Amino acid sequence: MNFQSHTALSKKYLRQQLRQERSQLDLAEQQMASQLVCQQLAKLTQVQQAQQIFAYVALAGEIDLHHLFDYFSTKTWGIPRCVGQSLSWHSYQPEYLVRGAYGLWEPDQNADSLDAAATDLVLVPTLGCSQDGYRLGYGGGYYDRFLAQFPFLAMGVIGRVGWPIDFPVEPWDRPLQALVTPVGVQWFKVNP
Repeated sequence: MNFQSHTALSKKYLRQQLRQERSQLDLAEQQMASQLVCQQLAKLTQVQQAQQIFAYVALAGEIDLHHLFDYFSTKTWGIPRCVGQSLSWHSYQPEYLVRGAYGLWEPDQNADSLDAAATDLVLVPTLGCSQDGYRLGYGGGYYDRFLAQFPFLAMGVIGRVGWPIDFPVEPWDRPLQALVTPVGVQWFKVNP
């Protein structure tokens, strides 16, 4: 077995384990973690000063950012749609969300598109994260490809499960600049 196939199997197993651990948290724990992460984010100068922020609509077990959307309602919030192998970003308008690829809540294809180059910050759903800022996502590579396009400030968002973990990093994996957890913010030294 070559390194690449071993790495893929290791990451696949780790994803299954983290999803299992996360699914065992009760709803009250998940809601509290989401509230605490939103409070951590709201205190950050980078969030306060940003005009346009790309984020996501949470799946079960993910950190729910809707409190942040409400608190900073005058900001432009972007939500992704999976289009082919890429992410297309659109204005967050809850009334225009539909179930899209992978069961994700995505903007309808007619929602207003946003210019990625005008984005100040990207909040990335994170299943797991290493000590040096490499994110373990869901395995599609969408965020790695997107983050490689522009010099975004990319902050992972994670609950109580999945930090810190060790996993093999591949050449296309993109590091985060920070990870926001219920107990604080971990900044990373990133050498792209």
